[in-house]
Amino acid sequence: MTRSGKKSGKSGDTMYPVEFRQRLPATWEDISDLPRSFGERIPTLERALDNYFERYFQSIIDEWGLLTSRDLQALEDRINRIHGEINSLQQERQNIETRFSRAEREVRALEEWSQ
Repeated sequence: MTRSGKKSGKSGDTMYPVEFRQRLPATWEDISDLPRSFGERIPTLERALDNYFERYFQSIIDEWGLLTSRDLQALEDRINRIHGEINSLQQERQNIETRFSRAEREVRALEEWSQ
């Protein structure tokens, strides 16, 4: 028999009608989730490295002398503070040079007056 239920042309072969389903049974739908769960359980180099670094991250930072983002932020704050101090010192230097040149002119004027 064919899909339509008619007998096939070959003698001796008996065909039975097959029921077709539009939707997979629930067990098959659950099995479609298996590759993802299997994939999560299969060890990979990437997962192994992630686990290793998570476990020993602080030791690696200490041993290799690496900087954390907190360390970098502290250094950046320190550099900004030093730049501010340098700018302040340069301004003070200009003020001192101006005062010195004024004092030097006054001394020359006094020397010329006293002679």
